[in-house]
Amino acid sequence: SAGERSFGARVVAVDPAAEAPLSSVASALVQGRYLQAGDEAVLGTLLARNLGVRLGDEVLILGTGPEGGMAVLAVEIVGLIETGLSALDRALFRIHK
Repeated sequence: SAGERSFGARVVAVDPAAEAPLSSVASALVQGRYLQAGDEAVLGTLLARNLGVRLGDEVLILGTGPEGGMAVLAVEIVGLIETGLSALDRALFRIHK
């Protein structure tokens, strides 16, 4: 969520070094940079547009913790990715593992 806007997304925690030889997601970066630290995120361009956020903005991830309670994680947007697949660009949300 960002401000008053909330959208569903597929949040995936990745190890950028381990992911590099297995995925081309980082090569779809159109703005900013890829993940380097634990409090950072890269989003699909359409998800960023729907949330009304841009590079440097903070986004809150709301989810369920290991024991079933609410969990919140604040991350800074450091990169935007455009794959050309609208369904993916609308839901892509990667954080550093």
